[in-house]
Amino acid sequence: MSEIQLRASDSDAVKYIAARASDLLALLPAGKSERFVDTLVNHCRTNTDLAQADPKTVLQAAYAAARAGLIVGTGDAYIVRYGAQAQLQISFKGLQRLAHLSGHAVDIGAFDVHENDEFEPHLDGFSHFKRALKNRGEYLGTAAYAKLRNGEMATIFLDAEAMNKRQQFASKGKRSTPWNEWTVEMRYKTAVRYLIQRGKVLLDPDASEAVTMQEAQWTVQEARPQRSYRAQLTTTPAPDEPLMLDGEIPVIDLDADTTEEAE
Repeated sequence: MSEIQLRASDSDAVKYIAARASDLLALLPAGKSERFVDTLVNHCRTNTDLAQADPKTVLQAAYAAARAGLIVGTGDAYIVRYGAQAQLQISFKGLQRLAHLSGHAVDIGAFDVHENDEFEPHLDGFSHFKRALKNRGEYLGTAAYAKLRNGEMATIFLDAEAMNKRQQFASKGKRSTPWNEWTVEMRYKTAVRYLIQRGKVLLDPDASEAVTMQEAQWTVQEARPQRSYRAQLTTTPAPDEPLMLDGEIPVIDLDADTTEEAE
């Protein structure tokens, strides 16, 4: 990889990354190293708010992304400043990618449930879902599912009360958070992350550590997240990796699948 060409306007974070680029490259597979560093540097340059963060924490967030197999600045992951600390944030699309990279799940997604949808919950999961075509009614909660490589289906369901508590906790003392701007995607991300945390979808150790680290950041930090997250959450997904949004979910009936296998 060619040396990073520094600019007079570059922040200390960019200079710190440039000085330690070789350490990042050692964590990356061949063919992805140059893209990772280029997008990371561009991310730091365009999100000027990161100039106020400790450069060491910016690099630590980049290390976590590299070990997990995510590229910062592509919609999979982004770096947010909390006070003087920079921290890695993984998007809903990034969680989907980690699940696919693990080889444990062949499909993973989430959707909102409304009172007029057909929905059969059980324990903390569900066995059947069919979206109402119109007049869906009041929001009841958010479900996540994963089709595992062994043919099984893993599911969870967080009702509206549980989801609202998470939103209120994340927004406590903050004037602006991703929940305010992208409520639906944050619900999907929260549900999928909960599916992973419950051990229903297994990730590679480095990826699991990155997800756990992110959860700790949301629950410990009191400082308001700065504007850095905006540019990344609005990034358009690559055409070959569509973001699973509400409305694209097929009929899911676990009991029907079980009956067919029995016959």
